[in-house]
Amino acid sequence: MLAMVLTKDRESRLERRPVPAPRDDQVLVDVDLCGICGSDLHAPDLPEVYLGGFIMGHEPAGRIARVGRDVSGWRVGQRVAINPNGDTCGVCEACCSGRLNHCIPATMERAVGLQADGALAAHVAVSPKTLHALPDEMGRVESGWVEPAATCRLGTACRWWSHGGGAAQDNRLRAGRRTPGPTRSGPVT
Repeated sequence: MLAMVLTKDRESRLERRPVPAPRDDQVLVDVDLCGICGSDLHAPDLPEVYLGGFIMGHEPAGRIARVGRDVSGWRVGQRVAINPNGDTCGVCEACCSGRLNHCIPATMERAVGLQADGALAAHVAVSPKTLHALPDEMGRVESGWVEPAATCRLGTACRWWSHGGGAAQDNRLRAGRRTPGPTRSGPVT
């Protein structure tokens, strides 16, 4: 398959790669769409985050093509979005305090498309912990916005909380639903 790779010599290059063979604890996703993040454009200059030698792409949506034998709760054909930092350890201080986005193994050691093969290719093998089910009624184009929108939602919530806001009641992102947060009149700056 063709894939966009950040090479070990820090160049972005289109290369042929084999279709990934998922481990028993992984799922294989047929990639439908994958956004190109602003950070992808600077990947060659970010060696502390983008290790090199991996397929890029951390904003994907697609359909499950294969489910490893040790994986439960997911089925072939199911539509999913992938959280690139979702393969959390579950035991570090960040995970135990509910700040999963601060889990070092998930964000700095095995993030999809940064330190592990990503989705700027036809297929990607990932931990089921990275998956979020997409509703069947969500359109193809809209599904490509799930990861970027979730990132914005988290950033907004963190800013709101750090400026004295209360805890959000429901952090699930749903199409067509307004997210809780501060309101104010006037232009947004």
